[in-house]
Amino acid sequence: MNNPNKLGLDFIASLEIQNHPFTNFFAFYNSYLDKIIAFNASEYTGSLNSSENTRELLQDIQEIEVKIAEVKSKIKKESNFRDKVKMNIELKNLSDELEKLKGSL
Repeated sequence: MNNPNKLGLDFIASLEIQNHPFTNFFAFYNSYLDKIIAFNASEYTGSLNSSENTRELLQDIQEIEVKIAEVKSKIKKESNFRDKVKMNIELKNLSDELEKLKGSL
């Protein structure tokens, strides 16, 4: 990070080795993985907190963002007005679903 913000600095501090369990390697690994997932979710939540389903929510968000990009691309290429309207409705539904998922993080 060239110019890390407070969240980035908190993330780096959370990666320090003494902040992770030493019971076994799997627990240690999962602890690091949880910190990385929380950091990825912080893009939407603004904090490094995460829940049990954060990973699944992030995957769902990523899938919807890909679908939104695909629909936007199709809209640009479409010449039929009726089809453009249908795609815009689909885009609006996907955007609403995306906001709902972001809110549940």
